[in-house]
This record gives sequence, C-alpha cells and structure tokens, in this order.
Amino acid sequence: MNRKRGIISLGGIILALLMVGNLAAISSDNATIGASAGFEGAEVRQDNEADFLNAKIKECTGSDESEAKREKCVDEALDTCIDTYQSTAGQVACIRTATDIWEKKMNAAFNELTAKMDGEQGKALSVAQESWKRSIEADLDLLYAIQGTGTMYVPMRAYQKYEWVKGRANTLQAFQQIYHETNG
Repeated sequence: MNRKRGIISLGGIILALLMVGNLAAISSDNATIGASAGFEGAEVRQDNEADFLNAKIKECTGSDESEAKREKCVDEALDTCIDTYQSTAGQVACIRTATDIWEKKMNAAFNELTAKMDGEQGKALSVAQESWKRSIEADLDLLYAIQGTGTMYVPMRAYQKYEWVKGRANTLQAFQQIYHETNG
C-alpha cells in the first residue's frame, strides 16, 4: 500500500470527523503548535527533504511561474517527496516543508488584507485568524489525545496540519478576491 494514500485516507477521515466548520489562520510558529500536538521529534527540518521538495516544485512548474501552477506542483512534489523519503522523519520533513510554503501564502494573504482593511473589517479578520489558531491547536491536541504517541501518527498529524493550513490559505485568497470585488 502506498504510504501517502494511507496518510491521506486516514487524514481525510479524521478531518471529516473533527472539522464541522470552516477554519481560519495558523501561527507562523510551527514549534508551538507542533509541540502541543506531539511533533517534538519533527521540529528539526531535514535539509535534504526540503531541498528535494523545492527542486521538484521547480521541475514541475518549468517555465510556467503562475501561482495556480505552483500551488498544484506543491501537492505533486509532496507526493513524490513522501514516496522518496519513507521514514517517519523523512515524511514529516517533506510535509513540514510543504506546510511552510502554504503558510507563507496564508500569511501573505492575511497581511495584504490587513493592510487594506480598516476598522471593523480589520478587527473581524484578526478575530477570525486568532480563532482559527486556537481551533487548530485544540484540534491537534485532540488528535494527539486520540492517536497517542505511535510513530505512524506523527506524519498523519503533520499531513492534517498541512491540509488545514492549505485550506486556510485558499480561504484567505478567496477573501482577497471578495474584498477586491466589493471595494475596488
């Protein structure tokens, strides 16, 4: 069985069980949220996996530097990275690198919106972000409580966080589009 498929399948089931509503922003401090969810051994980035993933993204995008192509390539490169680095530490390093990419997109969208929004809009955005951060931390803590400390669960939790961050980045990008359409 392909390890990636096992991670996604169980991760998808866990997501369906744990998530009722839409999520909202994550801390750029991976160690804080990661440590609370049982990622203690996974905080150290492995440069080989990060370099490999970034090279695969570049290879995938080729001359097409559009944001849509790059986003699609992150997922494809992540699959290849996980298939290549099959140890727990290797998989987590691949997933963490991909999560960092989406986190940067999420933070860029948040910062752009923050710079443009005034008063009530900005306050509502900040409240939503903080709420999401707390929600993610609580959900990761719950996931850790349910799964325990088995090594197979570490990449599964890392992958779940990847999906949540990616989803929030896409949500904030959608808010950017809505803001531009309604505010010019």
